[in-house]
Amino acid sequence: MTSSDISSFLEQAGIIQNKQDFEDYLVAQDLSGHIQIGQYELNSTMTMKQIAETITK
Repeated sequence: MTSSDISSFLEQAGIIQNKQDFEDYLVAQDLSGHIQIGQYELNSTMTMKQIAETITK
């Protein structure tokens, strides 16, 4: 999956408000290529930074 796919999924799940903002954040932080496959517990109260840190560990 690409960062765009992940962003779309998170937006559809109600975890993030705007997929483009999250994609832009991942690119700006040089994290778009570091997303790890796995299952994560995320929620809509998490910041973009918290979500990104969780899915890129």
